[in-house]
Amino acid sequence: MKKSVLALILLFYYTASFTQNYFNNKFDINNQGDGCASIVETENGYIVEGFTAPPRQIFLMFLNKQGELLYYKFYQKPNYSYYNGSSGSIIKTNLNNYAISGTLVFPIPDPNNPSENYTESLLMLSDNNGDTLCSKTYCISDSLWNSGMQCKQTSDSGFIIVSRIISSYSPVNGDFLLIKTDRFGNKQWHHIYGDNKRETAFTVIQTPDKGYLMGGEHLTSGSPYMENDDAKIIKTDSLGNEKWSKLFGGIYDDYPAMVCLANDSNYMIAFAYCTFQTNTDDGYKRINIIKTDTAGNVIWNKKYGTSLRQLGVTICPVKNSGYIVTGYYNKSGLIYAGFLMRINENGDSLWYREYYYNNQNQYLSYLIDVIPTTDNGFASCGEVLSSGTNSFQDAWVIKTDSFGCLEADCTVGVTEIIKNKGMAIYPKPARDKITFKINQKDLAETKLVIYNIQGQILMQKNIVQNNTEIDV
Repeated sequence: MKKSVLALILLFYYTASFTQNYFNNKFDINNQGDGCASIVETENGYIVEGFTAPPRQIFLMFLNKQGELLYYKFYQKPNYSYYNGSSGSIIKTNLNNYAISGTLVFPIPDPNNPSENYTESLLMLSDNNGDTLCSKTYCISDSLWNSGMQCKQTSDSGFIIVSRIISSYSPVNGDFLLIKTDRFGNKQWHHIYGDNKRETAFTVIQTPDKGYLMGGEHLTSGSPYMENDDAKIIKTDSLGNEKWSKLFGGIYDDYPAMVCLANDSNYMIAFAYCTFQTNTDDGYKRINIIKTDTAGNVIWNKKYGTSLRQLGVTICPVKNSGYIVTGYYNKSGLIYAGFLMRINENGDSLWYREYYYNNQNQYLSYLIDVIPTTDNGFASCGEVLSSGTNSFQDAWVIKTDSFGCLEADCTVGVTEIIKNKGMAIYPKPARDKITFKINQKDLAETKLVIYNIQGQILMQKNIVQNNTEIDV
């Protein structure tokens, strides 16, 4: 009888055609409060979109492959404020230009509430140098406030923008807003989705049927707790007509659904699921990833790690090779950690790593967006804050290799895929060598198969003795 021992070993290795770059840098853009929301890779490095204040402005920051600042561009209008969108609020277009989504805040306060201003969703198009090609805002009838969160280019070379819209200053009167434009940013149509509860849209994708999938949150009534938002997704046809919607979450306050297209054209949803909450705090949350089919039916639903405070997550596909998840959580007091988590197509966690600016866990370190890079690594951006005498709030960008390492000699751990009580693997973590100890007498036709993180076979070896050692 043939016996096969299968293990996934996270080996630290490089494909010969790639050279990895690593960095962990913060940037003080305007000697004020700065932060990043979105990042894209270019031929020469990265473009990072973010904000600086006061006055509130959107900026594009241009970095080389080593993470060094080349230059930046500000986008503002006298007496107005520009607010950036959420993760994924800058994208590369099919003309190799860039589209940026956000919000324009007008200097016209509500007479009943001077702290509130009239706003409109914003779409800007820029060239490779960050020079503005066009800038459009979108006025929606009978609304006082609509805020652009994310944009995507559509199959007809136009754009779709997802926003939150309210028709009064009541905090429970928000809805999803979807705006479709042509390739020049001229509005073609818009639709509003929701009921009389507070709803906020954060993310949108175009689906293979040329419709759209939006992700956000929905305030559910009847909860004894101070807040009870559920993650919500809405599916539309190509003209924005709603086909169906789904809610995910529990009895406590869950965070918004962030969506992406699965590698098999189904849908991936990431959010923070609340496991416990009193009526006076934000509660404890776990990373929750759900895969659904194109009708919104759950294929699998998995939660990861322990319950954490102030947890935020977003997800991005890795081409033909699973997904990368990024976010942040409150580690303790005024210390926040950013993180990356790699999962495969079945939702199995391959690795998880935490990050701090300067590798020091004494800051509030937030990671907001992540992308796979052409060297098989990952780039992530957010902001880092420090309190006290030398306080700062700066933009933060990190670049890792394919295992989430920030340095070339990063120690890699070992994960068993098949649980086998007759096999032990050590040391954990491993640096130079790994030993497999198989506690069975009959080793006939027993084989060790080693895969890389992309699921490719790296080595096959027949087992002829109980202790087998390999080089990492």
